[in-house]
Amino acid sequence: MNVPMVRWPNNAAEVERYRSLGVPRLLILEDAARPPVCADPLEDWVRTPIAADDLRARSDALLARAEADIPVLDKKGVLHVGGTRLPLAPSEADVVRVLVQSFRMVVDRQDLARQVWPGRASIRRNALDLRILRIRRRIEPCGLVIRTVWGRGYLMDRQRVVAAVP
Repeated sequence: MNVPMVRWPNNAAEVERYRSLGVPRLLILEDAARPPVCADPLEDWVRTPIAADDLRARSDALLARAEADIPVLDKKGVLHVGGTRLPLAPSEADVVRVLVQSFRMVVDRQDLARQVWPGRASIRRNALDLRILRIRRRIEPCGLVIRTVWGRGYLMDRQRVVAAVP
């Protein structure tokens, strides 16, 4: 797969089309063009002139992000998984941010609570459990799960697809 390179802002409509399709893209800016804010992990930009090695490195990084299918939570609280985007409420984003940063690793319950509710000495167990339950339901259509690792904490992972046996 090649990463499309699109002139910005001249071909803004083409960029929007690639965004809607979830295609990784590299925006090529001319000297005077104002750089865009790239909140989408499948988008990056470079200014001309650019060395061929630098261009290849940016393109390879976009491909790696697209192929890894690792979830990314942007600054606006939108969860990106592959081509799927899921806007989260601020309270959901606080929890998801911690789990995404430790994707496929166990996050200790107490550490999670401290990061989500800093400065609060005691958080009721039910508050975290309820938040996790609601987030599980929200992220399921994106192909993500939050697993409980008993006695330790939580782990965010991709859903496993189990083939039906006849």
